[in-house]
Amino acid sequence: MTHVNFDSQAPTAGDEPNTAVGVGYHIGALIGGAAAGSAVALLGTLVHRQWYPWLLIAALLVTLIGGLWLVLWRRALAGVGYLSAWSITALMLAGQGPGGDILLPSESLGAAPGGAGVVWLNLGMVCALLPLLVLVPFGRKRRNRRIPSGAPRQDRENPHYS
Repeated sequence: MTHVNFDSQAPTAGDEPNTAVGVGYHIGALIGGAAAGSAVALLGTLVHRQWYPWLLIAALLVTLIGGLWLVLWRRALAGVGYLSAWSITALMLAGQGPGGDILLPSESLGAAPGGAGVVWLNLGMVCALLPLLVLVPFGRKRRNRRIPSGAPRQDRENPHYS
């Protein structure tokens, strides 16, 4: 039986160099998330009543996928920017504009019922918030897990490890 000797100086799971920890990275993540949230809210507000209910469902899926992508790839701060900008943009577009024009009418126009705007605002907010509620607590615990220096390491590649 071959004995595997693990060097005590071997790097642990959390020792990877993190080159993107500056303030600029965090500000960039926040601004990038806000830009994505504004764009998704604007496009979703413009198309949610067209080809009802298919574009409403597509807009909600894009809202959810955008939030998931930002939280998974750019961390929670980008998700906060996304949620904040999505909410502000969607609520601003829901208000009455100059001349009485509105993008989220409360009465039925064409094929879309009057509640389509309410569904867009409420479910869109849930879709933008869901990645932050679900992924951030789970992801943070998994990323920062360290292997104690004296603990034996499991080597699944080596069949002689016991």
